[in-house]
Amino acid sequence: MKRILFLAVFLTSIAGYAQKKSLPAEVISTLDKMYADRQDINWKMKNDHYIVKFKQNKCPVDVVMSKSGEWIESETVCKKKYAPQNIKDKLELYYPEGGYFTVKKIENREGLFVYLVDVYTKAAMFKLELHKDGSIKKSEKLTRHDVKQ
Repeated sequence: MKRILFLAVFLTSIAGYAQKKSLPAEVISTLDKMYADRQDINWKMKNDHYIVKFKQNKCPVDVVMSKSGEWIESETVCKKKYAPQNIKDKLELYYPEGGYFTVKKIENREGLFVYLVDVYTKAAMFKLELHKDGSIKKSEKLTRHDVKQ
């Protein structure tokens, strides 16, 4: 049984190494320019695009790239303590009694840049879209009945 477990772990690590090794140079070059301090890279192919996952500044990042290495979009999810300070400051200003766990940043090549945050208060939950400067782009108030249990 131990041999089978060891063999499974060994084959998985070899497959992971081979997968990382075969990431095209164009994709690696773009990643190096955009995310030089990335850690723990992992990737897969999906619908003729590379989905590259890694951590940057202790936050998980998912990047979608074309086969030619062109950046398409990225999504970064940060725990509250690693979120951008200007976003934390604005959330404290807007909802001083509210709480939140994560801040998600979404950006794409068409120019979209938005932060998504779910803020919880005693009375309701607010789904927020924030601009880069932290100002509110969109706010949706949900009651307890709207929130999935």
